Order: sequence, then C-alpha cells, then structure tokens
Amino acid sequence: MKRIGYFIFLVALLTGCSSRSELKGSRILIQFRDTIPHEYNLLSVRESALVVEPGAYDSPGQPFIIPFSRINHVIHDVGGKATGTLLGGAAGWGAVLVAAIIYLVAAHPDIGSGEGFGFGVAFISLPAIVIGMATGYIISTDEGAFDTSKAHDRDALRDFSRYPDQEPPELQKIK
Repeated sequence: MKRIGYFIFLVALLTGCSSRSELKGSRILIQFRDTIPHEYNLLSVRESALVVEPGAYDSPGQPFIIPFSRINHVIHDVGGKATGTLLGGAAGWGAVLVAAIIYLVAAHPDIGSGEGFGFGVAFISLPAIVIGMATGYIISTDEGAFDTSKAHDRDALRDFSRYPDQEPPELQKIK
C-alpha cells in the first residue's frame, strides 16, 4: 500500500512540475529594433501596434502604443527559462529521492544507518538534477518569442493580452 502511495505522490509531483503556468499573464519583454529590450504589461494587440502599460520595474503610468515598426520581436515567457530550469531540477531530484526511498524500504526494511542511503541518493541525484534542469529549460523556452510582422504571431500574442477580445473604451481613446 505504501508503494502505491509513493507512486501516486511521484506522479502528482511530476505532473505539477510540468505545467506551463508561468506563461499565463500579460507580462512581455519587447526587443526594439534600435534600443535595448524593456518589460511591459500587454493590454491589447491592434492591427499595427501593441497597447501596453509600464512594467513592474517602472513607475506607474498611463497606457501607450508601441507601433510594430519599432519592434524586432516580443518575448512572452519572461523569466520562464529560470523557473522551468529550477522546477525541472527539483522534479528530477524529487523523483530520484522518492524512487530511492521506495527501493531501499522495499529491499531493505531493516535499514538502521542512513549513511549508505545518503551517499546512494546523492550519487544518483546529480545526473537526475542535470537531466531535469535541461528538460525544464527546453520545455520552458518553447513558443515564447513572437515576430510582430507575422499575422499568426500577432494572433497568438493577442491571446496573452489582458483584453484579447475587445478593448475597453478608455483604451480605445489611445491613439
């Protein structure tokens, strides 16, 4: 019965760590054609421009428009690489730890010393952490960059905006 419980815990852990929840929200990083990148909150996507408001590191301000002609590309997955890498490494380490506990408890129920167990888990955990971090990095960098010159990328970016369907009247006044 314990083995089933450990297995369910392992599956829940791996399932929870593989979600793409860091991609939800309207935070974007705009790489301009002529200056350095800057972070904004995406409000809506128009036919020829993005409507944004100042990002988390800026002082509060009014929404404004950035024309597509000034934008090289937009990255939606701001910070997703680091989050994905850390979650992947934690999932790899946790999976090995749970598997090692299950194996050692089942194979050696009379374990009195944790010395051998600790060395074994540490030895096995290192490759699992590296593999988990690489997997998390690869998964988290998928589909994060958008080219605003392409219609399908603008449509995909629209899904991440705060107002994907219709702009509220106060935003429609911004020209």
